[in-house]
Amino acid sequence: MSSTDKPRAAEPAVDRWAVWQRSDAFEVPAPVSEGVETYRGGAFRQMVQRFMRERAAVAAVCALLLLTAAALAAPLLATHDPNAADFSAPLAGRSADHWLGTDQLGRDTFSRLLFAGRVSLLAAVQALGVALMIGVPLGLLAGYFRGKIDSIISAVADGIMALPALLLAVAIIGATGAGLTNAMIAVGVLFAPRFIRLIRATVISIRENAYIAAAVTAGTPPTRIMLRHVLPNALPPLLVQAAFTTGFAMLAEASLSFLGLGVQAPQASWGSMLNDGYANANRSSFLAIPPGVAIALTVLLFNVFGDGLRAAIGREERR
Repeated sequence: MSSTDKPRAAEPAVDRWAVWQRSDAFEVPAPVSEGVETYRGGAFRQMVQRFMRERAAVAAVCALLLLTAAALAAPLLATHDPNAADFSAPLAGRSADHWLGTDQLGRDTFSRLLFAGRVSLLAAVQALGVALMIGVPLGLLAGYFRGKIDSIISAVADGIMALPALLLAVAIIGATGAGLTNAMIAVGVLFAPRFIRLIRATVISIRENAYIAAAVTAGTPPTRIMLRHVLPNALPPLLVQAAFTTGFAMLAEASLSFLGLGVQAPQASWGSMLNDGYANANRSSFLAIPPGVAIALTVLLFNVFGDGLRAAIGREERR
C-alpha cells in the first residue's frame, strides 16, 4: 500500500507543474513581496467566476454601467438645454418642470448634472490614459533592465510622489494654462508613479522565471519579451490599480474644477457645479447636494469595484 500511496500523493503537483511547463500559457511567477498571478483561457474564466461571487463589486459595476449609460445618453434624457439660462427662475426649487431645481442663472440642475457626468467620466479616462502611457513603459524599462535606468526612473517617480499633489497639479496647469485637457494631463502625470512602481515590482518578480531566461537565451529581443511575456503577467494588478486610479482621477478633476482650474464655463463638470453650490450656499443649500452626491457615489463605486477585482485575483496589495 505504501508503495502505491507515495506516487499517488506526489502525482497531482508533478502533473500541474508539467502542464504549465508544456503549455503556451503564461507561467505563474514565483511570489515575491507582491504575488503575481496570470490569467489566460480557463484561468481568466475562473477569475471572472470569482469576481461574480463578489456581490458588492458586481452591484458596483452595474451601478457604474448605469451612470455611464445615463451620461452618454444625456442628450436624450435631459429635460432642458443644460446651458440655457432662465433669469426669471434663478435658484428655483424642485418642481415638475425642474426635477432638481435650477442654479443661480436659472439653468436646469438635472440636465446639467447629466452633461457634467459625461465631462467628469471622460476626464477620468483621460487622466488614466496619461498615467498608463507614462507609467507602464517606464515601469517595464525600470524592472526589466534595472541598473542606472531603474535608478533614474525610480528617483523621478519617488520625487513626484514626494511633492504635494495638489500644488504640483496647480504648477503644471499654471505652466500649460487652465482647461480640462491640461488639468487631466497634470493629474495623469501625478498618478503615473503609482503605475511605475507597481509595474516595476511586478516585472522584477517575473524576470527571474525560467521561461524568461529561456527566451533571453533563445535570442528573443527585449521588447518582445516585455510585451509578450512580462506585460501580460502584470495585467491583473494593473487592472486593480486602474480601477482605483479612475475613482481618484474623478476626485482630482472635481477638486481642480472646483478651484476653477479644470473645466471652463459654460461647460460644466460635477466639480464646477459643486463650486456653484458652494458660492450660493446661503441662498440655496440644496444646489451643492446633487453634484456632491454624484462625486462621492461614483468614487465609492470605483473603489468597491477595485476591491472586488483584487479579491477575485487573489492578490494582496497595498493601496
